[in-house]
Amino acid sequence: MTATLAATISPTQNVPYGATATVTATVKLPTSSAAPSGTVTATIEAVTGAVFNATLSPNPGGNTATSNIVINAPKPQTQPYTVEVTCAGNQNFQCQTPVDLTFTTAKGNTITTISLTPQSPQAGQPVTLTATINNAGNGTDTYSFGGNVTFYDNGVLIATVPVATNAATTSKTLSGNVQHSIVAKYSGDANWNPSNSVPQSVQPTLLPSTLTLTSNTTTTLAGVNLVFTATVFTTATNSVGPTGSITFYDTFNGSALQLGTPTPLTPNGPNQSIATFSTTGLLAGTHSVYAIYSGDANFSIATSSTLAITMADYNLTSVPQTLTLKAGQTGKVVMLLGMVGGFKGTVTFGCSPPSSAEATCSFSPVTLSGGGSTTLQITTTAATTTTTTTQKARLDGRWNFFGGTALAALFCFAAPRRRIGWSRLALFFAALCLTANIGCGAGTQATDVPTVTDPGTPLGTQVFTLTTAGSDGTNTVRHTYQYQVTIQ
Repeated sequence: MTATLAATISPTQNVPYGATATVTATVKLPTSSAAPSGTVTATIEAVTGAVFNATLSPNPGGNTATSNIVINAPKPQTQPYTVEVTCAGNQNFQCQTPVDLTFTTAKGNTITTISLTPQSPQAGQPVTLTATINNAGNGTDTYSFGGNVTFYDNGVLIATVPVATNAATTSKTLSGNVQHSIVAKYSGDANWNPSNSVPQSVQPTLLPSTLTLTSNTTTTLAGVNLVFTATVFTTATNSVGPTGSITFYDTFNGSALQLGTPTPLTPNGPNQSIATFSTTGLLAGTHSVYAIYSGDANFSIATSSTLAITMADYNLTSVPQTLTLKAGQTGKVVMLLGMVGGFKGTVTFGCSPPSSAEATCSFSPVTLSGGGSTTLQITTTAATTTTTTTQKARLDGRWNFFGGTALAALFCFAAPRRRIGWSRLALFFAALCLTANIGCGAGTQATDVPTVTDPGTPLGTQVFTLTTAGSDGTNTVRHTYQYQVTIQ
């Protein structure tokens, strides 16, 4: 179906450059009870990039929808601008012929502001005056300004400076003890109207010293070298720089402590001097470090802002504190990792047993992150022995038995023949018994003797060395602990 398009623009005349105008477009579906949807476009003809879109919003209780298209007013010209309004339509409808509107523009309005650097100058110090030109309208384009800015001090002309990059800058040495009223007046140009700044009041005074304090790091591990740098300077141009010394202080656990001795200042470019102090002695925890400048003939005493320094660390607590083991036993110790000063890094554990202790030790887990506990296992070695059995005693018993029997037989045959009967038989049994008794005594088995082949873990106190390394990803701190084990 075909939709109708109607549009108006407001305002229609002398819209300031840099301001906006509003195109109100209404789309109607004559043969439908539903409201149209989609987008409406307003294009300023002959102006590059001047295409603006808005989404249709249904009107209550009807078949129409309206959108308000905000357009940026272009540069002023003698002839009116033409704005072509079109409706995109969709699969349900098509818009009729676009609507052309006209409007005129005028010079844009400006805002001029002025700033002084420094805002509180020293007497006789050159002051930089900067005037900045901005669009006073609500346009969203990027705007540039030409023309000049004239600066005045208490109504007396200081300088006239061309505008460059929407600003104009000059320098003026202001006398002290006088209230100055500085005004910047923008001349305008072909596209922009003139404007004046709000008067800027300033009364120069003697410039106090400014002291800043920095550190090579503000959050690190205990034991890491910290380098503090104190800078004394002035924003005014002077023929001399600060001299004297800086004293550094550390407030820790409610007590302020001087760090080292006062450090002399050394020149560091025009109108400023520095002093440095380094230390590795800050304990774990939160420190508040500040510096005090002693001042000299040209510069006043100054105190820096406090610098928060956080020194992180960790510690180990063993449960139990010592172990008592028998050689060959294994013991376990729970190591609790404590976090100090907000330490959130990773700690790696290692263990070394005493030399010649015939013991081993290990951690599980080997690494902890963010606290927790690890288990130290210590394994000792029992003494090793072997038993040697003597076989000679058993062989002698057997030989005594056979030897007795042979001796008895010899006695029997050696006896005279006429007494061979009962006398020979008696000699046989006597020899047998005699040698048998002798053999029984010689064949008794000896006791086995044990031999120590490995003494194992020595008795007494053994000290194990526990090594730890904590890292925050940048720095590493190491601690060594001793753990005592008694071998019984």
